[in-house]
Amino acid sequence: MVGLIALFALTSCAHVPGTANTQVPTLPATALNHITVQLADMPSADRLALDLTPTDGQLATLLGQPQLAAALTQAGRLGGSYRVFAFAAPEPSAYNVTVRATIEIDAFPNAARAADWLSARAATLAAMGAPQSLAAPGQQHAVRLQVTTAGDTAATTAVLSVRESNVTMEITTIFVGQGPSIADAERYAALIDDRMLHPTP
Repeated sequence: MVGLIALFALTSCAHVPGTANTQVPTLPATALNHITVQLADMPSADRLALDLTPTDGQLATLLGQPQLAAALTQAGRLGGSYRVFAFAAPEPSAYNVTVRATIEIDAFPNAARAADWLSARAATLAAMGAPQSLAAPGQQHAVRLQVTTAGDTAATTAVLSVRESNVTMEITTIFVGQGPSIADAERYAALIDDRMLHPTP
């Protein structure tokens, strides 16, 4: 029987590599597919379950908040990438592993517009718990963490929201293991951060 749902607030994740004190260039939407998480970055048991470049309306629907399409349009979203990676090994072995990771990354005309979108999106994530500031990565960042326990097994749903310059990312991971973990969400954010500083032409 599923136990009590607990919300864990992370007040410091300073060990996450980031670029909070580094000048990040303004990136065009065409760079997003190069800087986002790739299948080669994932564990070998993972598969790319979904790979989209959604319109504003499609993205809002994917996020489960169709009303946010207007906020995306108002912020001048230039484009984005939406990828879902799923753990493909047999279910009994799905332990101490991230079974699903959703990587959404979007470009806006400038940092202010990207911040506007992050604020609009944050207001719809209240069900995942109050946002907590992170030491890194990003010029804006928040994490929401929800853990459901059943016996000695914990299922952690983590949402990491980050803005770097004119780009926002929302990384959602579902981890099944002996305790809560957002390690993979942090790792994916660090990968994207690094690629923003060294974009592929």
